[in-house]
Amino acid sequence: MMSPPAVVRDSSTVALLTQTAMKGHGGPCRAGWQLPMYRHLELWHQLERGNVPADGDVDAESADRVLRDAGCESWPAKLASKAMAIIPEWLTVMRGRAFPPYSTLTPLHLRPTDVAFSGLMNYTKGWKPGEKAALLNRHRLAIVERVREACRDLGLTCELVTDRLPRREYFELLRRARIFVSPYGLGEWSTKDEEAILSGAVLLKPGAGLLESAIPMYTPGETCLGMRFDGADAHEVLQRALSPEGRLALRRIQARSHEM
Repeated sequence: MMSPPAVVRDSSTVALLTQTAMKGHGGPCRAGWQLPMYRHLELWHQLERGNVPADGDVDAESADRVLRDAGCESWPAKLASKAMAIIPEWLTVMRGRAFPPYSTLTPLHLRPTDVAFSGLMNYTKGWKPGEKAALLNRHRLAIVERVREACRDLGLTCELVTDRLPRREYFELLRRARIFVSPYGLGEWSTKDEEAILSGAVLLKPGAGLLESAIPMYTPGETCLGMRFDGADAHEVLQRALSPEGRLALRRIQARSHEM
């Protein structure tokens, strides 16, 4: 959230619309960065410094505490209550009619791809090299490699594309996947989160439990699958989700996500 604190604190400001989605609405992180930085990047940074547990769950409260200790902005509840995460964003609303009706989508049990991913792994392309791009590269790659290893160990059919696909191929991938993995990128939220849901795939969002939005699309076990924000539990999450019992739960998640 990059709005000047004075604007948020002004009594005449009733609401603040933002596309950042991390719970706590504490504002950007500034210490050690040349420009105000998204909170998820600082959380990855703190993980590398050993200030976030390397195993077990990381809930929103503990993540917010780590970020406050790192010098990220923290707002009183009265100010944070003015923030509203505008998800879905305008581009998805404009293109929503281009997605097929839910009733015409291939059922999950008939989809040939268990797990899919499509996204950039090298954010230095087109960017000036820097710590922000390097941090993104390291952690997105680590998550995808953990998913790849889980797919191999569990014998799953997975399509993990670590580059930008042509638009048509990308949507074809979404429509044949049961689960689509969408880790944090430039921001915590991505248009791919919505595109996956609208294409009938179940969204697997690392760090979903740390996020919130105007529509409840980041509720693990109800409208998406959750995983640690660093993907450390990828094997356990995929094993459970694609077990006989888990496949029934996937169908319920798919249905609920389309009711939002």
